[in-house]
Parts: sequence; structure tokens; C-alpha cells
Amino acid sequence: LAHQRGGDPKAPRPVMLMAYDPLADNGQGRAAITIGNPDTARNTAVIVPGTGSSVRDGWLADGHDDAINMYEQSRLADRNNDTAVVMWMGYDAPDSFTDPRIANPDLARRGGALLAADVNALGVTHDPSKPSHVTVIGHSYGSTTVADAFAGSGMKANDAVLIGCPGTDLAKSAADFHVDGGQVYVGSAST
Repeated sequence: LAHQRGGDPKAPRPVMLMAYDPLADNGQGRAAITIGNPDTARNTAVIVPGTGSSVRDGWLADGHDDAINMYEQSRLADRNNDTAVVMWMGYDAPDSFTDPRIANPDLARRGGALLAADVNALGVTHDPSKPSHVTVIGHSYGSTTVADAFAGSGMKANDAVLIGCPGTDLAKSAADFHVDGGQVYVGSAST
């Protein structure tokens, strides 16, 4: 929380702990931290990490600035609307690229169900007088989890972003994401 809040005590980023279970997944833990208030933000992004990520191994801590960077850049891009960025480590990701569990979709399917429940809950708690645009971003195995959340667990969000996706399990095309009026973006690189 302190890392996401920042080092300037006079101008801290607004940070909230949304969920925390340090004993989940054999002690690897589950947690969700948000920068900004997703109950009032016009733009909310949810970031889902991939292989080798866990609470115990520090994905939410120093050195992992994805949410900070997205929050700051989103504020610069849209100064008239509030932004919230959720760092979601709410599932059991494969431990490494040699983890045999990486070769099947079980972790992505279970994680997708958990992710869909949490993202759909954002719509329940959001201030109904303020429209909300929700984007869910997955990296690596996290993108497979995001795809399964949309295609298999009924996740409701405006946009999906898959970065470095090793493949999708339940989603065979962009139509399987059911992003009514939204977009599905896929990014990859040779490295």
C-alpha cells in the first residue's frame, strides 16, 4: 500500500485495499489494491498478472509499477474524469514457465471465475449517477484468465486487453468476449 501511495506525504495517491487473503493458494496469497476510487471513477482499469506472479513474491510491491504508471498516464490523458486502477492478484497463477500447471487451462478457468465475480461487483458498488468505463488487462497467463472470465464466467466490462497472451481457452474469437459496444485488443512482440 505504501509503495502504491508514493513517497510524497503531501500528495499521496489515493490507495485502498479491496481484498486480502494471505493464506490463499498455499500461502502465495490473494489481494486487490486500487489506486483511485472504483466506486466513483469514470474510467476503471483492472490489471491481471501472469506466470510467476503472487502476493508473497511481491507483485503488488516495489518494482511493479504497472498500476502507478497507468493511473498517472490516465489522469494526464483525461483530466476531467476520475480514474481508478485495480491491481488484481486474486488467483493462483502458474509459479514459473516450468510449472506443469501452465500447460492446461484449469488455473485460468478458476481464476477467470474469481475475476469475473470481482469485476462484476465493481458495477454493483459503482455510483449509479456516474457512468463507468471498465477495461480489464491481462498479461501472459493473466490474459488467458481474462479471456476465460469474459467467455466462460460472464464478466461484464467495456474493453479487454490481452498482452503477451499464450492463447485463449474458451474464447475462440473477439465475439466470445461479449463486450457489448467495446473492444478487444491483443498485443504481442517477438521478444
